[in-house]
Formats: sequence, structure tokens, C-alpha cells
Amino acid sequence: MTSDSSRTVNVNHLEDVSDPRILNLIQHFEKKYQEKPSYLVRVPGRVNLIGEHIDYCGYAVLPMALSQDIMLACKVSTDNNIYLSNVDNKYEYHYCSVNDIRISNERPLWYDYVLCGVKGALDEVASKTNGTATINGHTQNGDDNGVQNHGDFTSAFTGIKLAFSGTVPPAAGLSSSSALVSASLLAMAYTLKIDLNRQKLATLSAISERYIGTLSGGMDQAIAFLGQKGCASYIQFNPLSATSVQLPKDAIFVIAHSLQEANKAANQNYNIRVIECQLASKIIAKNQNLNWKDIQTPKQLQDALKLDLPEMISLCDRVLDQDVYSRKDICEILEISQKYFVESLLTPKVRTLLFEFKLRQRGLHVFNEAYRVLKFRELCSSSKNDLEALGQLMKESHDSLSNLYECSHESLDKMVELGKSVNVRSRLTGAGWGGCIVALCQKGREKVYIEVLKHEYYSKFEKKQFLGKSIDELVFSTQPQNGAEIFVVE
Repeated sequence: MTSDSSRTVNVNHLEDVSDPRILNLIQHFEKKYQEKPSYLVRVPGRVNLIGEHIDYCGYAVLPMALSQDIMLACKVSTDNNIYLSNVDNKYEYHYCSVNDIRISNERPLWYDYVLCGVKGALDEVASKTNGTATINGHTQNGDDNGVQNHGDFTSAFTGIKLAFSGTVPPAAGLSSSSALVSASLLAMAYTLKIDLNRQKLATLSAISERYIGTLSGGMDQAIAFLGQKGCASYIQFNPLSATSVQLPKDAIFVIAHSLQEANKAANQNYNIRVIECQLASKIIAKNQNLNWKDIQTPKQLQDALKLDLPEMISLCDRVLDQDVYSRKDICEILEISQKYFVESLLTPKVRTLLFEFKLRQRGLHVFNEAYRVLKFRELCSSSKNDLEALGQLMKESHDSLSNLYECSHESLDKMVELGKSVNVRSRLTGAGWGGCIVALCQKGREKVYIEVLKHEYYSKFEKKQFLGKSIDELVFSTQPQNGAEIFVVE
């Protein structure tokens, strides 16, 4: 196992333009903008093998990069505008001034995610010049956002033309939205000569996605930049690092879409879970005589208490002894006013939505899931390569996500159940409430499982319900691929 965090994004010359998808993207760019692109950017989607809903809690996760990706063609513009086009005409064309970047976080469209990456890069430039940057001759103020200074430089930005092609299914839990943010940020980073260190770009991408209102934990962006072919990545946070994990040689993974789309930026369930985890941590901290206001995540709590994960599971089970907590209950335990609770502990978007809290259930999922990640990694590192034991951990993960975290969907549960008939263990992957499952199969058995899903699940739907995809785009086998890349065209 090796640490991947010090690597920089590869920049290569594009030597083969015969690939139909690349050729189509370049031709689309030329037709739209009447000139050739200067370079291409590729950022993969991801599937999280285990460790769901714990990255924003501070715990390590174990994803891998997919062959499905976001690819974009780029060229600097000189008219102070940002142009965004997509080869799929169902995604509308968009342009705006570099001085008037507006990002909607109410019902975000595809280009809002792109603009997150653009804005993130511009703010990074601004942070290098004492809070201001030269953008098409105008001075732009930047937000610090906690991004560290990676080197002093100034840059005059006069606009950019981008064209996109994506094979990551949207709203599927495979990180299509984060890949859009990461791809546009990488394109801007190359244009503006920002440091191409993979770890730093992953951190900056995670910060940039927050412009759209998603309290991202950073996993999606980390694997997009730090993924390595043939390996999963054990990704830790604070500080961000990635270590390659060699998967069993006879393992192959199947991804299957439930046909239920899940947009975590448009659905507040995701952000509600983040807050419930914070509150669970604070109540346990208060019980253990810690300064609960300093505790924001379960991992911070564990570090402060100096306990291992089995001990945290036991403590959570003992201290959080109510199935449901009201606002009044939490205020009494923390000895705070309702006003302080609403204004300081709830985000504006959930203040009118969240009145009951399942803190015990959320906490138990987080600590148990973090422990499962450790056990999964240990099994991969051992000589046994026990697929049965790995599959059992994935099953336990899904059961916890369904019953304790309540982020599954009846369609996901049905797909997981179908796998048991052919001795395949699977789990939801991504935020949940729809999207995809990931299944662990022995090589050679994946085709059997895929046929079961086609016959027992997808055959129940009409083709018009296939989200504009073919059956082979909805269910497929995959193995780990490389992270982000840049290809120079001219």
C-alpha cells in the first residue's frame, strides 16, 4: 500500500483522437465555438465500496474511481465571458460574465456545479494576492475559505470556453455532480497555473462544492483526484490523505442503478443527517464533561475521549438512550435556549424542516460504519482475500444505512435482496434515497448477477423509465481506474 497524496495531475499530449467520444467532444467544441480546444480534462466518477455517510463525520472511507467519467474540452476566451456547452442537448447551454457568476442552490442545474469549480479557482487566485485578483482588468475580492496558500502568483483571467461530455449517470450516487465541480476546477487550475497537486485540488474542490449548499465531506473529490488503477483508496481527512488498497484479485464489482434519481443538493435529507451527527456528538461530549461547543464531528469526539471504535459504539448506545429527541430535549440537555439552538446549531435551510432528531440511530451507524471500514481494509491487506467476509461487511453496511440512517429506498432494498439468491452481497452507494447499489462478485459470477437484475428487476420497467440510458449503462461490472488527467490538444 502506498500513499498517493503527493502526486500531481498528469499532463500529456493527446496523441489519439480516434476515440469516438473524444472525437465527438472536439467536434462539438469546434461547431459551438468555431475554434479548436486547447486541452481536455478527464475526471472519473466514483463508487464508495464501504464507509457511507461518515466522511463528513471525519472518518476514513474506501472508494474507487470508475471508468465512467466527466470529460471537458477547454480554451481561454478573451471577451470576459464563461461559456458552458454539453454534447447532450438535454443540458441547456449557459454563459455568464466573469464578473457575474451566479450559482443557484435551490434547484441546481448542471452548469451550477460547473460554476462552483470556476468560482473556487478564481477565489483561490484571489487568496494568493491578499484577497484580490485581477479578473479581466477588474479587481475581484476573494474569500479565504480556509484554503492554504500554495504559492504566490497573479493571473489575469479573461474568460473560458468549456464543452462537456459525461458518462457518469446523474443523480445515481456515483458522484456526477462532484465530478463536474472537480473537472471545471481542474480546467481552471491549469488555465490559471494553480498548483496541480492532487491532494490540494481535492481539498479545493470540496470547498468549492459548498457554494451550491452541499455540506460535502470530501470523499468524492478526493477519489476523483487520488484514484489509482487497480486499487481502491483508503481516504482519511484532517489532513487529507489517500493510501492505495489492493483489492482481492478475484473480486469484481457490479454497479446497478435503481432508476430512482437522487439529487443531494436539491434534497435536504443529506444536510439533515450532517446536523444530526453533529448534535449526537455534542450531547455525548456534554455527558463526558467535554466542552461540547468545540466538538463538531463524531471523529473529533472520539479523538477527545481517546477511545477506540468499539468503545465509542458502546458509549453511544448508553448515552443516547432515546429513540427520538425533540428540540426541547436537546436544549435541556445542552442547557441552551431555543433561540441559540436554532440560530447556532441549525443551518438556515433545515430550520423549518427539522423538529425531531434520531441521534442514537445516526450515531450508532457512524461508529459501526467507521469500524467496518477498518475491518474491510484489514481483510484486503491479509493473505486470505476472503470475499465472503468482505461481502458480509457490505451487507451489514446496507442494513445499517437502511434501518439506522434511513437513507435507503425500497428499490435499493429490493436490488440488494435479489443478490442473495446468487450469493452476492451488495449495498447502496452514494448518499442514498435512490441512485445505485454496488455489489461484490467473484470474477466470472458477475454476469450471472447482472442477468438476475435484468430479468428480476429491470424487466419490470418500461424503456421510457430508463432515464435515457441503455440497459448496459444502468448495470455494469467495473474495476478501479485512475484519477483526474489533462490532455493537451495543441
